[in-house]
Amino acid sequence: MNKKLIFPSLILTTLIPTGIILAQIQFKSPWGSVTFDEMLTRVLSWVWPFSLAVGVLMLIIGSYYLVLSGGDPQKAATGRKVITYALVGVAIVTVAKGIVVILETIFPSDIEAVAVIPAMIEWAFGFLLVIVVLMLIMAAYLFVTAVGNPEKITMAKRWITYALIGLAIAVTSRGLIALVGKMVGQDTTI
Repeated sequence: MNKKLIFPSLILTTLIPTGIILAQIQFKSPWGSVTFDEMLTRVLSWVWPFSLAVGVLMLIIGSYYLVLSGGDPQKAATGRKVITYALVGVAIVTVAKGIVVILETIFPSDIEAVAVIPAMIEWAFGFLLVIVVLMLIMAAYLFVTAVGNPEKITMAKRWITYALIGLAIAVTSRGLIALVGKMVGQDTTI
């Protein structure tokens, strides 16, 4: 297995069950007894605006460096770096907020933890299929633009191979889920 994939897969396999367990635990707070997801929602409700305010402040500071650089390339480079980092930070926070909104629409708050796992499997399967299609499109693009370049052709073949391996893994995992569901008597329609 690729060493770069080990850490993210370990995180996913530990965070999902941990999140399901934490969502059911009650915490004592000054506002009364709240669940982990309620507490997380409260904290995140002020983190996003705060992060955007810091991002805007950093954009102003970076612009200040650029305007007052006076031709000094080091100050101008510092200003560009600050602006770049601020934009990347605002983009990350905005994408994270978007992911939270998407997850809230996929998994409503009134859904039970047991129903979350099949919904996540369904969503992950669809996501994998989209990734496979994008990889095949990228491979087709590489083939078309290769113009006899053997490196691009080899890269395109790799993209196709990886896409087909990903598709095989996705379909096999769905089949295994259905098989295990049949063995234990659960309805796992594909």
